[in-house]
Amino acid sequence: MAITFGQTVQDFYLEQIRRNQAARKARLASLKTKADAEKLVAETKAKVRACFQFPAEKCPLNAKITGTQDYPAFTMEKILFHSRENYTVSANFYLPKNRTGKVPAILFVCGHSAEGKASQVYQTAMRGLALRGFAVLAIDPVGQGERHQFLDVPGFPQGSPCMEHNILGKQMLLNGEWFGAWRTYDAVR
Repeated sequence: MAITFGQTVQDFYLEQIRRNQAARKARLASLKTKADAEKLVAETKAKVRACFQFPAEKCPLNAKITGTQDYPAFTMEKILFHSRENYTVSANFYLPKNRTGKVPAILFVCGHSAEGKASQVYQTAMRGLALRGFAVLAIDPVGQGERHQFLDVPGFPQGSPCMEHNILGKQMLLNGEWFGAWRTYDAVR
């Protein structure tokens, strides 16, 4: 059986993207003054804020160092903190030893490895950055590393961060929230 409508959703959104891109191009071309540009920036910021509905007030971080590993050129601290009330984020903080004063810092946001910040590929990158003089804070995304969510659910496919992200995202949408905002707020905190 041939799939007749296999591209329908893709085609629909591609056309919307093209329309949005044309409208954006026209809007940018219409900017003539500094005030025009500032108005566009303010409108864009308002749209982003509407997408990322962060809590009105920040909760206490309640940050704790749970362990330290000492390496010749840097230290790595294991940290837990709250991005939201009773919502724990696990992180590793790499700090070069050969520093005098401030150092450049990087927030390392992991991809879709089930191991999160413990993935060997990410570890290599974070250690390499620390060796080059960068402070690095790496957080486990929810559903990865130390933040798997469905460990006690019988039959749930363990080690599948994308499955966890999809389920959490659907649960949040049903409650008027967006999973991307939660992930982003973990990094903002």
